Amino acid sequence: MIAPYKRVIAAVLSTTLLHASIFYTLNEVKQPKVIKNKTIEIELMQEVKEEKKEIVKEKKVEKPKPIVKPKPVIKPKPVIKPKPVIKPKPKPTVKPKPIIKSEPKPKPIAKTQPKPIEKKEEIVEEVTQKEEPKEITEPTKPSQEATLSEDAEDSTMSADELEIYLYKVRVKIEQNLRYPPLARRLKIQGESVVKFNILEDGSVEGSTISTHTSSGNSSLDRQAINTIVQVSPFLAPPKGKISIIVPVAFNLK
Repeated sequence: MIAPYKRVIAAVLSTTLLHASIFYTLNEVKQPKVIKNKTIEIELMQEVKEEKKEIVKEKKVEKPKPIVKPKPVIKPKPVIKPKPVIKPKPKPTVKPKPIIKSEPKPKPIAKTQPKPIEKKEEIVEEVTQKEEPKEITEPTKPSQEATLSEDAEDSTMSADELEIYLYKVRVKIEQNLRYPPLARRLKIQGESVVKFNILEDGSVEGSTISTHTSSGNSSLDRQAINTIVQVSPFLAPPKGKISIIVPVAFNLK
């Protein structure tokens, strides 16, 4: 009889326990779990906010990198080329033509025959060495000597004075003589005899210059006359105006 009661008691206890457990579970389910969820949500939000704050703080702590300014590019100054200096062309110098004075002709003087001179070369050398040793050199001797012209008026110069004076005139001409380029290339030689008057001051009377005897070549004749005009005035004649004939030789040495 005891066994059936035990079974009943056990069944009752088991049912009560079952009910109690169901009740407990129902109570547990009915409790406001939403509140717990809210608290959990609040905590999560706070943590998120704190994390955001921490992130913001960390960003603030970061120092910005210094901005390096680029160095200014210095442009090189343009090189200015100097302008070429244009030199003015020198003006050609024009030699003034000698002023030829026309003077009245002196009265004719009776002719006096010059004395014969035996040693011409010795006399000329002695006089030239004393008076003008630097200027006078031995010129190329022409085929004939300088003389008075045929129509020259009588001169009061002695034969010695005349010879020395004519020698100086001829030397000055030959020292300044220039060979015409064309005649030199063609190897043309010759002797042009020129006639002209020398006035009292040593200037040449231009209207009296002429070719007395041609060299056979017009360029040689012109050069002889041009040389006489260019080298004038000569030394003043000792006894006034004189008319002479001078040979001008063109020789290729």
